[in-house]
Amino acid sequence: MATLMVGKDASANDRALLLDSSGALIMGTGSTDSTSATVTSIASLATSQTIAVNASRKAMTIVNTDPATLYLKYGATVTTALYSYAVPNGVTWEMPERYTGAVSLIWAADGAGAALVTETV
Repeated sequence: MATLMVGKDASANDRALLLDSSGALIMGTGSTDSTSATVTSIASLATSQTIAVNASRKAMTIVNTDPATLYLKYGATVTTALYSYAVPNGVTWEMPERYTGAVSLIWAADGAGAALVTETV
């Protein structure tokens, strides 16, 4: 399982690093041939929500604006106990590899924030 670490850059902005189980940094495989991007806001809920399959997706970032932790999982049936990544408030998660399938989201609690999802195609 990967671990999401949060630190500060030189301007005191939060930055996320993804580490594998041995502590090695996982580098993204972003593509430079994208032609467009869309941003979608998904309201925070304590029930599972899904970002649809997108065969054209080359990259994806998610910003959690809710005070509660956002949990996400590739595929269906994410829970707060069964997830791939935990994204704290104010953190930007970047998809570490190209994945075109569905992504499930759930928050630790119902809140007033959202997930700002940018998909690059």
